[in-house]
Amino acid sequence: MNDFEAGQPEGWHPPAEVDIAAARSVCGYTNVTLTERGGKCYVKSGVVGLKINLGGVAKGYAQRECAVLLQSEGVCGLLNFGGNLAYVYPTTETFALSVEAPDSNALGNSNGGYSLFSCAVSGGTSVATSGAYNRFFTCDGVKYGHIFDGATGRPADSVFASVTILCGDPAIADIMSTAAYVSGDYGGYDHIGIRKSGVVDSSVAYDASAGTAAFAGAAKTTVNVYVGGKLTRTAPLGTDSEFTVYADGGYNLISIRGGKVAVVDADCPDKLCVNVGYSDSLPIVCLPHRLEVVIV
Repeated sequence: MNDFEAGQPEGWHPPAEVDIAAARSVCGYTNVTLTERGGKCYVKSGVVGLKINLGGVAKGYAQRECAVLLQSEGVCGLLNFGGNLAYVYPTTETFALSVEAPDSNALGNSNGGYSLFSCAVSGGTSVATSGAYNRFFTCDGVKYGHIFDGATGRPADSVFASVTILCGDPAIADIMSTAAYVSGDYGGYDHIGIRKSGVVDSSVAYDASAGTAAFAGAAKTTVNVYVGGKLTRTAPLGTDSEFTVYADGGYNLISIRGGKVAVVDADCPDKLCVNVGYSDSLPIVCLPHRLEVVIV
């Protein structure tokens, strides 16, 4: 199931439940390892059939790198990466943004091709939309979208036709639009400052920063630590410190040094959070402990 625009070869049929279960058995972060601090990621030896797919983040990450490069050269412009937008302009400039409505079948009405909602955004804003209304195919009357739900191994059966994220980081917008679409959760992303800003029919728009944060230029001053989506600790990024957070029967030792933060020790199985090293922008996540370290 790779070419969602062209459909599948003649005679194709959906995989059986036993095949889906077999595929899911090798999926997950526990089957990959980071062999260098902040370095390369590998599939563990003995894990057969697992591939690493960066489809949920690669476009946003590449867009952010391009935006930072343009900023460093003093170049302004709009980056459009397949519908993901990055406004590489000073935050004092504002622009009108309209998000296209999903097709009429997805919404259950005739809005297809028209604006779902419009708003003003400032320079430094990135916009990402996720939905299965453009990339899908139909087999035996069943629609198969390109966004998968890891919990089922099948295309996500979302309550949303689309989800749009507005924030100051193209990579985060890319990640969170997909995550919110799959989860179908309005309020589950408060931990990164996202708030519900508008709902039209079965689509939802989240605003993560009101368009006020630039890609590289916005000052980040605080480290927020969340456990299970709840804020449990804050600390100034500009003051060196070290503290331990206990969560889900384990611990994470967090260090702030020189304006960067890291998880320097933890008792989670693979210590992937430790392997990230020090960060001055990207969040650090410990999945076993449901812990997130976010710089704001």
